[in-house]
Amino acid sequence: MSFASDAALIATYRNALLQCNRYLAMFVVFFGVVGHAANISVLAQKDFRSNSCGWLFLVSSFAYLIGICSALISRFLSTWALDLTETNSFFCKFRGFLVFSSLTCAYWLTVMATIDRWLSSSRDANYRRF
Repeated sequence: MSFASDAALIATYRNALLQCNRYLAMFVVFFGVVGHAANISVLAQKDFRSNSCGWLFLVSSFAYLIGICSALISRFLSTWALDLTETNSFFCKFRGFLVFSSLTCAYWLTVMATIDRWLSSSRDANYRRF
């Protein structure tokens, strides 16, 4: 392969990545926000809030919503050179902290809800009380 064909291949890959970041991120943000907003509206009802598992899933949906919005909106804006995280060090660090802490919190809340459901459906009464 020659250098010119390598450069053309790299340019093609970069263009494909730019288009994926531009259009796929919009798709994921839209359906992520709509889906988690629906989860929040259902799980915020009084019957579900009184349940410990419902409460964990409600807080998890909030955390996922924060993670999706903070991660993908800046990636979407970077395709038009409007991303402040590329030029401002504080915003870059804050975005990284917000994305990773909210998604980690959401994952652990889902794990705790799974453990809660497992314990509450156990045959052993000691586990159900726990």
